[in-house]
Amino acid sequence: MRVVSKAFRTWSKKVQRRLLYATFENGSMRFIVRKRPATRTFVAFSDGSQVMGWLMVFPTPFGKCANVFVNERFRGRGVADRLFEAALRREQRLFAFGWDPHSRGLFRRVKKRHPGRLVIRDWQKFKARYGPLQDYCL
Repeated sequence: MRVVSKAFRTWSKKVQRRLLYATFENGSMRFIVRKRPATRTFVAFSDGSQVMGWLMVFPTPFGKCANVFVNERFRGRGVADRLFEAALRREQRLFAFGWDPHSRGLFRRVKKRHPGRLVIRDWQKFKARYGPLQDYCL
């Protein structure tokens, strides 16, 4: 596996399509990179150049937010861990939303390896207080 980092807009159209396909159809990752094509992305490629997963980092008034997606067939292989390692080599501090037990477990592992560099926020509490995250990303 290799991890490459670029602004979304600098990927070829083919890779951009693959990234948009490799996430939830109505998810925030698609929305944000379309509205902010300069968003920094970290992409994990298999040895056969398949997109295994990707992570994006985007600024908000609350700090830099990381959002990650790993293709289902590559889950459990350390892809998300490698993506976060690459992102934290570039960024001093990030925050991420714990959506479900899997994401919260991942973020706790990353936070344990990088104390003070990853803040985990509860999505439901954030949304109730501030509204949709997309409102702060444009």
